Amino acid sequence: MESIYDRYGLELWEKFVAGAGSFNTEQLKLLSDAFKDSTKVLDLGIGLGNLAKILVSQGKIVYGVDIRRDSLDYAQRKVGSEDLGKLVLVERDVRDLNFNNEFDGASIVSNVADFGDLNPVFSGVYRALQNNGYFAMTGVESSQLERMNELRRNETELAIQEGRLFFTPDEVKKLQKEGKNLEKMKEGLSKVIDSSERTTDALIRNGFRVLRKQGFYHDTCYFVLAQK
Repeated sequence: MESIYDRYGLELWEKFVAGAGSFNTEQLKLLSDAFKDSTKVLDLGIGLGNLAKILVSQGKIVYGVDIRRDSLDYAQRKVGSEDLGKLVLVERDVRDLNFNNEFDGASIVSNVADFGDLNPVFSGVYRALQNNGYFAMTGVESSQLERMNELRRNETELAIQEGRLFFTPDEVKKLQKEGKNLEKMKEGLSKVIDSSERTTDALIRNGFRVLRKQGFYHDTCYFVLAQK
C-alpha cells in the first residue's frame, strides 16, 4: 500500500500535521513525559523524527527504527549534527527486531495501525526492553477517524486565515489533489483497524502490564503506557 509520505512528501506532510492545532503537540507531550526517567529509547517507525528530536535534546540515546531510508535521513537532519551521536538509525521492519534487554523505553507515534499484526512487533519490543522498561504509544480510535480529520481540517483552515500557516501554490495544488484522492480512499480508510482496546489487548497478550490509558485530542486518539 502506498504510504502517506509517498503521496504528500515528508516535508509537506509534516507541515500539514504539525502546522496547526493541538494534535501533534498533545501526543508529543504525553510520549516525552512518559520517558522522563528513561536513558535509552527505541523509537519504532521514527517517521518525521519529532519525538526523537525531543528525547535527544533531553540527553537520551534514541534508536530510530524505520523501513524507509528517506524517513531515517529526514530524522537525522532534524536532530542535527551536534546530537547525531545520540541518535542511532536502524533501517529495518519493526516486525523484525533483534534487540535483547537493551532499552528502558520504547515508543510508537500514531502508526500502530501501520504495523498490521501487533504480536510480532510487541513481542520484539518486550525482548528489547529491560525489566520495568516503559512502552508508550499513541494511536487513532478508528471509530473517531472522520471526526479527527474534521477537527484537524478546521484547525488548519483557521491557522491559514490567521496567517499562522502558509502553503505555497504548489503545495496547495498537491493538497487539493490528495484531498480528492482521499475521498476515493474513504472505503479503504474505514477498514483501518486501530483502537485503544485492540492495542491494550495485544500488550497484555505479549506480557506487558498496562499502566495507563487515556484519550486525547477530543478523545479521537489514545495514549497507552505499558511496562515490562
